[in-house]
Amino acid sequence: MQFDRTETGLLFKVDSRLRHDGFAKVSRQRILEMAKRVERSIQKQNIDRRQEAFSAAVGPRYAGCSFDSFNAALPEQKAVLDAMTAYASNAVENVQTGSGLLLLGSAGTGKDHLMCAAARTAINENIDVRWVNGRDLFGQFRDLMDTNSDTTEADVIDDLTTVAILAVSDLLPVSGSLSPYQADILFRILDARYRHLRPVWATLNVGSSGEADTRMGAQIIDRLRDAALVARCNWPSYRKARILVTTEAKAVTEIPLTTSPQIT
Repeated sequence: MQFDRTETGLLFKVDSRLRHDGFAKVSRQRILEMAKRVERSIQKQNIDRRQEAFSAAVGPRYAGCSFDSFNAALPEQKAVLDAMTAYASNAVENVQTGSGLLLLGSAGTGKDHLMCAAARTAINENIDVRWVNGRDLFGQFRDLMDTNSDTTEADVIDDLTTVAILAVSDLLPVSGSLSPYQADILFRILDARYRHLRPVWATLNVGSSGEADTRMGAQIIDRLRDAALVARCNWPSYRKARILVTTEAKAVTEIPLTTSPQIT
């Protein structure tokens, strides 16, 4: 059910429904209250459905990511977290103005965690967010070459253009730069969304802005940066830190097991 969000529209739809069902005419205020209650119920259903779809897309690893669960122990982490939280709190305005999001940093610094948290906040505002991994994104186009499907590159690009927010995890290959074909496809997606004021959110596993420029290409990185919040996650990897702590803890617990008992 689609709603005319004006008071007149709400009144007309509910009053018409009540008359259709044989109810006596009720007060204007009562009708408006009922209409708003129905609208809130539908919005909640949409939000729940979008949250479930998002959880399925990101998988169990990132399904529970939030700003509250992000470990901001360093000043630079706190600064990025604050900026991300402020950006996400204005999700509706950012979608209207086409303001994007770009997170740069080495692998394991929590970029996807932060982008997931922002996406959850946006979805709670009833905004549609589509999450896709960069390699899966390019795989969609590669698969078109290997099948006899009637779907074209333009069809896939149109589909990726219509969603309110397109969130792409790691647009770059594991090593090296984008291939000419990948660069062409990516630019067409970004340019289409740019022209329609539809934001792109992306994470890049790069050590610096210069590396991003070199590996992505000037036109593409310019599209991603324009009118976007650019967050530089320049701190050590969380994954390496966890491995180090786990290894040290394991070594401590294993010392007694490798020590021969004293015989008296």
